[in-house]
Amino acid sequence: MPCSVPSSSCPPFFPFVLKGTPVSTSGGYTVCYHLEKEAGVFAAHFPGRPIVPGVFLLRLAVEAFNTVRQSEEPETPAFDIIEVKNAKFLSVVTPADVDEVVVEIASTPAEGSVHKIKVNIVSGEERYATFVLIMAPLSKHVDTTGRGENSQLPEVCGLIPTYNNAATLAEVVEGVKAHLDYVIVVNDGSDDTTAEVLAAVCGADEAEQKRRGYTVLTHPRNRGKGAALATGLDYARRLGYRYAVTVDADGQHRPSDIPLLLAPLQAHPDALVLGSRRSLAHANKSSGSTFANRFSNFWFAVQTFHRLPDTQCGLRVYPLRRLPSRLRLTSGYEAELTLLVFPVWRGTEVIPVDVDVYYPPSSERVSHFRPIRDFARISLLNTCLCFLAVVWGWPQMAWHALRRRPLHSRCVS
Repeated sequence: MPCSVPSSSCPPFFPFVLKGTPVSTSGGYTVCYHLEKEAGVFAAHFPGRPIVPGVFLLRLAVEAFNTVRQSEEPETPAFDIIEVKNAKFLSVVTPADVDEVVVEIASTPAEGSVHKIKVNIVSGEERYATFVLIMAPLSKHVDTTGRGENSQLPEVCGLIPTYNNAATLAEVVEGVKAHLDYVIVVNDGSDDTTAEVLAAVCGADEAEQKRRGYTVLTHPRNRGKGAALATGLDYARRLGYRYAVTVDADGQHRPSDIPLLLAPLQAHPDALVLGSRRSLAHANKSSGSTFANRFSNFWFAVQTFHRLPDTQCGLRVYPLRRLPSRLRLTSGYEAELTLLVFPVWRGTEVIPVDVDVYYPPSSERVSHFRPIRDFARISLLNTCLCFLAVVWGWPQMAWHALRRRPLHSRCVS
């Protein structure tokens, strides 16, 4: 089993080790790093053909930028990413072929405490990645919409349910943390190296997790995505958060879309914001999954009189106070349908927002969807929801619609 935390007998999880000091150039700085080939990441990610995950290159840029700043001003606070722009991963960093990489940093004039930098990661003539980063001190909450200090993000946490997603989990967790101050991960009884990945990224114990801005909750056995969501949403509410952004751990969602999902809350603070996968029609998606989404969209429209383009996307913002106080969900994938239908019946507005989606080739996917069993469960749930819609859901919707009407429009002249 791979090691989870650095020690004298366990190599560090992060694979890059600083080599020398930053070097000033005409356009900025260069910082050289040695690639530690025995790093723990290579045991947890892609065993047999290790590569450096893309999110680690982003973290390397942050390390390099902080190294440069602290070499000039030792007392300067650490900076972190608040936005990534124009990210291009041009080539794969493999430990078998690469001994060291150079981080090239070009910085533009700072706007207050916010820095904008352009980063290239290279080795010799080979370019591995290039991106523009918006950086800010860790002690500041900066509004990703560009409106100054952010008063909303402290009310929002991330929620990532995971079951046997060790290969993609670190990249997803780090990506969500780049946009949100606090992230809750629910390990739903995984039996791969998920626990080791979480220990390395989030912290090996509760105290370290809190310091880094994480909570890891663990189910002793696999209980299903619905149970994992219920555990995480209930915990987020107990911590006092107003919203929870749910992101699947399989790498299909883009954490960079989180600001897009949060934007409608400015004008609609009690809405449920739902990711709508704009590339769905062209994605490398199975015909069964496409049918399941259309099937779900149809029955959602029947049960709520609302049409949505994508009722199965797991990238969502839940307004926690609009969910039932005692959240009881079915254990499987169908729970996400319940988390849409019941809030609509209770008068909650659902706002779809276009987001990106990535479907890897079939040979590389980790899917826990069981077509026969899960379609049967979804069909049974839809039958129950249609009955409940007639006796409870539709009357509730009518009542909430009546309450929202202006008083004068309800008065008889």
